[in-house]
Amino acid sequence: MPQTWPITAVEPGTMWPSGDYRPIAELDVDRDLVAQWFELPLLQGTEAGLGPWVGSGGKLPSGICVEVIRYELGGGFEVRVDVSAEISRSLSEFLAVTGLPRTALRWQHPAA
Repeated sequence: MPQTWPITAVEPGTMWPSGDYRPIAELDVDRDLVAQWFELPLLQGTEAGLGPWVGSGGKLPSGICVEVIRYELGGGFEVRVDVSAEISRSLSEFLAVTGLPRTALRWQHPAA
């Protein structure tokens, strides 16, 4: 039986309740795993000044909005949450629902 992830995908451009996000971590994972979390193929596009990207966004079981995105010119996948979300709680829940250990983090926000 396939794993069902508790991240609910949302339509691009509809997820930041406050209107903005903040990065809380960078992950050392591959794109296939990220796609599994959202149970959809990754979205892709190009952002002015940052270049091509792949990623997806959704909501954790608590309702916290989360986006996982990687820029072609960057390192790993960046985990973003709404600026109104509590950083430590958001990262803890994200790691719990994905089953990732903290060792999968290349970087984490100091408040995490």
